[in-house]
This record gives sequence, C-alpha cells and structure tokens, in this order.
Amino acid sequence: ISFFGLLYVIFLVNNIFLVVLEEGSLIPLYSAAITWVQIIIIIISIPYISGIYKIPQNFLVQNIIVFASTLIFNFYLIWAVYLDPDIRSTGVEERTSLSLMLSFLVFTFGVATSFFPSESFLRALFISTIVMFNLGYTYAHYKNRINNRLVYEYLLICTIFFTFLIIFTP
Repeated sequence: ISFFGLLYVIFLVNNIFLVVLEEGSLIPLYSAAITWVQIIIIIISIPYISGIYKIPQNFLVQNIIVFASTLIFNFYLIWAVYLDPDIRSTGVEERTSLSLMLSFLVFTFGVATSFFPSESFLRALFISTIVMFNLGYTYAHYKNRINNRLVYEYLLICTIFFTFLIIFTP
C-alpha cells in the first residue's frame, strides 16, 4: 500500500508541475509540490542507495552509480524549480556545474564512508542526508536564500547521522 501511496504522490506532484508548465504561471500548489519533491527524493534515495551499496561490486562502482543518481535527482529538482518565473535565470553551464559539484560531494562522502565498517543501510542513511543537503542547497541557491543558518542546520543533521554511522558499527 505504501508503494502505491508514494506512486500516487509522485504522479500528483508531476501533474502539478505539468499544469504550471502549460499555464506558464504558478498555481498555489506549486510550493507544496517543490517541498514534496524533496521529501519523495529522500524517501526513495534511502532504500535505493542502500540497495546500491549491497551490490557485490567495487566501492568505486557503487559510488559512481550513486553519483549518477544524485546528478539526475539534482537535474529533476532544477527543472521543477525553473518553472517558477521568479527564479533568476542562469545558463546551462551554471546549472550543470552546480549539479556536478553537489553530486561530487555525495560521491566524496560515499567513498569516504566506504572505509567504515558499517551496514549499507546506515551508509545510505548518511549519504541520503548529504543528498538532502544538496537538494536544499540547490533550492535555496535559486531562490537566493542561502544563509549561515541553512548551512548550519544541514551540517548538524549530517553530523547527527554521521555519528549514527560511527556508533552503530557491526
């Protein structure tokens, strides 16, 4: 039932984006849809990344797959954010470089945590917090709302989940 509920929310959110795309103007549900996109990506990324870390492959291959997935997640969020006419316009180069930089951040932390003796679920949970940081940073970047408080909140969340990763070793 939860799979179908999640699928329903995904279809609903994408339908809102398509209405905004067709209308050319924002509808009241747009801001809620952006928030739900970030929530859905995090909900999906935890078991998805955990499954990738369970693949019997080299840690670099695993993290390259996570890198590519994060890149796709970032591009999807940027596409959704760009439906807002109040967003400052940037070129494809800036959008691509921002997505590559933030995906490389996920790759770096993924490689770093590969050397910790931990469960794949805990690694995925920590990496998903980095993905959450990426999505929040991307959205704040395009809304011109990056401040110290935002960065400190995400760093605190990442630190808490990194502590879980360290404490709960097998």
